[in-house]
Amino acid sequence: MGNILKRGVLVLVVLPTILICSCDSDLLPQALASDIQTSVEKSKIDSNKVFEEIQRNIDLAARLQQEVQQARLSGEVVSLESIIKDLTVVTESYEQLSKERSRIESRLLKRASVVQDMRTRVYAEIEILRLRQIDYLMQISQIGNIDSEVSRLHRKSLSKAVGYIDLQIQLWIDFDKTDQAILLEMDKVRKRIDSFLGAISGSAIVFREGLNLLQLQQSIDEALSLFDRDIPRMDQLQQDMEDSWSTLDYLVSNLTSLEIPVVSY
Repeated sequence: MGNILKRGVLVLVVLPTILICSCDSDLLPQALASDIQTSVEKSKIDSNKVFEEIQRNIDLAARLQQEVQQARLSGEVVSLESIIKDLTVVTESYEQLSKERSRIESRLLKRASVVQDMRTRVYAEIEILRLRQIDYLMQISQIGNIDSEVSRLHRKSLSKAVGYIDLQIQLWIDFDKTDQAILLEMDKVRKRIDSFLGAISGSAIVFREGLNLLQLQQSIDEALSLFDRDIPRMDQLQQDMEDSWSTLDYLVSNLTSLEIPVVSY
């Protein structure tokens, strides 16, 4: 402890300005932690919005599949118009996300950049913590063996603070080791992100062409409906109209005192 205090005195004498400035520095642990949390939370919010939108697209496509399957089983007619309307929403969503590829990539990499930024601060943070620890130890030495409740509480609180600083320093050291392993994985992380973004762009293309196919089918169905739907209906309506003449005869005969003449052709 004596050697530590001697070294502490030397450091405090040589670097008094550093210690004073450090107390107001942006590198204070609480300031750094707040900065990290703000950056990470913003990145998470942006990323989650993308993830949630993609999940909605996946869920909507799955629901449409289920509706078609149920309609086929029950013999109901599938509304192609309704299917196209919902698939248009999914397609346009993927196309918009694909256009925002650079922004999404930036947000996904933001947390990685926060880690890298923290790594550049490791040694500065450890140095600040050690200087603060030396200051607490100096205060403990100045209290000495003064026997009073105030002194006891002050000594106890300072000792506790020294212990917490030890833990903070150890946390930074552990982080530095973990970060070095993370940096080795960064290439893999970037490749996974590229793959994810590629899936978004691919989905935009696939859904657009699938939608084009369904819209083409709808157009063909509408064009052919004159032959396979409207002509048969016209024939039936023609027959029903002629049959309705007899109905009119009945009404006229029963509601008037006139006989309907029989005309032969």
